[in-house]
Amino acid sequence: TGLRVLNMDQNAFSGGIDFVGSLHGLVDLRLGSNKLRGTLPSSISNLRLLEILYVENNEIMGPLNSIEFESIPLLGEVHLQNNRLTGPIPESIGKLGLLQRLYLDGNELNGPIPPMLVSNPFMEALYLFDNRLNGAIPTVLGRLHQLVHLRLARNELAGEVPMELSNLKRLQTLYLNNNTLQGKIPFAPAAALPELVEARFHGNNISGTVPCDGSANVLTKTTIRLTEFTADCQRNSMDCSCCTACYM
Repeated sequence: TGLRVLNMDQNAFSGGIDFVGSLHGLVDLRLGSNKLRGTLPSSISNLRLLEILYVENNEIMGPLNSIEFESIPLLGEVHLQNNRLTGPIPESIGKLGLLQRLYLDGNELNGPIPPMLVSNPFMEALYLFDNRLNGAIPTVLGRLHQLVHLRLARNELAGEVPMELSNLKRLQTLYLNNNTLQGKIPFAPAAALPELVEARFHGNNISGTVPCDGSANVLTKTTIRLTEFTADCQRNSMDCSCCTACYM
């Protein structure tokens, strides 16, 4: 077929989406905010020209590993948030060399964050919050130098906050809240990340003194963009003079 764009967003369509696998000419597929059910068909792997995939806000279930993402090399945006997807994040997503935005939040995904994601050099937005992901935050995420939004909140991530995240100089939002992270925050967010606007560390087991770049309140500096900085600084085991909100 010669159909290149299929936009059926924000309707009340129901049923499965097996039909899309035969639309080999698709470049832009948008099925978001409907009542679609079933699984993601493996035939999506046939859409070799696809650049944009929106199936968010539906009732799609099952694993992602039915799709051979390496067969869709032009894919730049994947929006699958707020479905009922389960299982691990497939490492094959790391083979999408042009991927800029990956939205998998609001599902039931589990397992670790695959280090292969750093193979996406153009990644700007990585939304994995509200899942059941576990294990440590991969230190190699610090290689995603184009990253603007990193949101990993409300998972089951453990270990320490990697120092390597201080390499993300374009980062504007960093959400690590409501996991089981421990140790200390190893860098001064406002100083290390000059574009940072929102940083959320609360709801973890982080302790110690939060680096505030030697200032009583770095947020008073006109060169600092940071407007929200949260941590569990109501606990006796944590001190954060530059936090905008403190939690227990």
